[in-house]
Amino acid sequence: MNLIYTRVDFVNQPRVAGVDSKAKEMVMLADTLGQSLLFGSSLHIGAENDEERASKAENPNHRGDQTRRNLIEVVGRILLRPKKKLPPGPLALPIIGHLHLLKNPLHKSLESLVAQYGPIMYLKFGSRPALVVSSSSAIEECFTKNDIIFANRPPSMSGDILTYSFNRFVWASYGHNWRTLRRIAVTKRILLRSLKNLPPGPLSLPIIGHLHLLKNPLYKSLESLSSQYGPIMFLKFGSRSTLVVSSPSAIEESFTKNDIIFANRPLTMAADILTYNSTVFVWASYGHNWRTLRRIAVTEFLSSSSVPKSASIRDEEVSCLVRRLFKRCSGGGKQKVDLNLLISVLTKNVMMKLATGKWYVEEEHANTEVEKQLFQEFKQLFSASLGMNICDFIPVFRLIGYKGIETSMKKIDGEKRCLLAKFG
Repeated sequence: MNLIYTRVDFVNQPRVAGVDSKAKEMVMLADTLGQSLLFGSSLHIGAENDEERASKAENPNHRGDQTRRNLIEVVGRILLRPKKKLPPGPLALPIIGHLHLLKNPLHKSLESLVAQYGPIMYLKFGSRPALVVSSSSAIEECFTKNDIIFANRPPSMSGDILTYSFNRFVWASYGHNWRTLRRIAVTKRILLRSLKNLPPGPLSLPIIGHLHLLKNPLYKSLESLSSQYGPIMFLKFGSRSTLVVSSPSAIEESFTKNDIIFANRPLTMAADILTYNSTVFVWASYGHNWRTLRRIAVTEFLSSSSVPKSASIRDEEVSCLVRRLFKRCSGGGKQKVDLNLLISVLTKNVMMKLATGKWYVEEEHANTEVEKQLFQEFKQLFSASLGMNICDFIPVFRLIGYKGIETSMKKIDGEKRCLLAKFG
């Protein structure tokens, strides 16, 4: 709508050229507002000549007149702006909008509002307008006919900072930049991946890969797959790519010519928590850190000069083991001896003596419940499974805390720290 003014006077009849009925209503409303504010001077809209500007500059009351003009203009715009055709919704409060209506759980609050205002509802979360849709037909229309309108994620402070002003593919707004990123993702990640020269293998399912093909005993399942796809086979256990090799010549080539490629252990949740992000010598990835740890281990524990220094510790513990066996045999008759327990206690005592200077199980606790309890405690803390679990194959299970696996591992790590602090 175009309004062509020469001048509008709030006292006299306004002179308007080429104005439709809507424009006349706006002029009459402005006239009413001017009279209600006792504003008797003229409001000039449009171009001003130099004489008018000079006269206003000389007039001391011009600043107050200008303030009243601005007020009238703002009020007029608020009253005359066209109302948007929005879905129904509750009355919004200033600043917070409808945030005061949301309670935990959120879906219950929205369900009660939907029952009152219908399946398509308009809410304001602070300054953010939100459209709540609970009708299947409306949802289908939103994501089919109007998918481009709802294609963008809402802008947020974290998205602005962590995705570099929404320049990442997942957060980018629909447009040229997003289409470019999508083309790169499709070309580099999907098409090129399919062109890799991978060994044969069965068709994998989304998310779980080939996990559905594995049965107990595991070697029987792998044997049947190898007989079908050959001695070198490619499998996907969830998100983990796995190479199954059952040929002696291929195994020899893997661990001789390509030993560095297969030198690293797979990253697991247990190794991340219990070995401090795989920085312990046995779990460290091949590289500078691993070479440094190996040099320390060889120098301090395995060198020709350091091994004789710890000989007295090993001799003392072996003598203790022999004395215990002798006591068992000197009683006469037949007695069962748990060699697994005795040798494990010997090994753990030697390790703790070398590391902390203290025995883990003192000799006076031999053949007692205290020894068995300490042995089980050590086994639980230091021999916990560092292998792979379902969270390593399907990472989303770790995010939802599946069966409390991560929590239990963190608890074991805390108890291990307390035990080492007690011996340290």
